[in-house]
Amino acid sequence: MKTFDAVVAVVLALVGIRSLVHWLRRPFHPSGPGERMLYVLHLTGRIGWWFGLAAFFLAYAVVDEPQTVGWFILVPIALAGLQLLTGFLLSRRADDAHEADGTGLVAGNGGHAPTDPAGLHLNGEEPHAGVGK
Repeated sequence: MKTFDAVVAVVLALVGIRSLVHWLRRPFHPSGPGERMLYVLHLTGRIGWWFGLAAFFLAYAVVDEPQTVGWFILVPIALAGLQLLTGFLLSRRADDAHEADGTGLVAGNGGHAPTDPAGLHLNGEEPHAGVGK
């Protein structure tokens, strides 16, 4: 077993767990089942990339002939491509939804940062006078 590759695999797996926890805590309110599916695929690519890379390094650490698992690098590359594609499609859906009302702005906020029900901006800042209320 190669120690360096095993340590890198463990670190990448821990980052994958952190990514999983982070993204599962974020709220998402899809407008339909298609958008939900795109978001799930996006998260699969985003979170799975870390685990795929960890598996690649773990495979290099435990096999006797590393060249036999060299093809496995295609898994993280495919997951990165999936994330890129679904991120693009999700952004296009958001743009289409804002163009549908004719203003091109986020509905109910005049195009400003989204607010939670308490009236605070989602970035934690207090809104300016008259904005977001």
